[in-house]
Amino acid sequence: ALIASHKQWNQLQEKKSVQQRLETLSEEERSVMKLMLAGEPNKAIATKLDISMRTIDRRRHAVLSKMQVASAPELATMLSEAR
Repeated sequence: ALIASHKQWNQLQEKKSVQQRLETLSEEERSVMKLMLAGEPNKAIATKLDISMRTIDRRRHAVLSKMQVASAPELATMLSEAR
């Protein structure tokens, strides 16, 4: 019972941590993140959001940095595990 309780507590802490990191993202960064997670390439994201490729690169980097991951697949995994 103690092990199960500890595991559940760790999962709750991880969810809180992910939620706190999500809250640090700006609306623009969230828009880029959603399209990243949908598998859209940078050029398609730039076209859909009507912004430059350089801006996409900066926002993508900011999303990965703020979420403390190295790639979009890692971000997707982290978000799915936090649910």
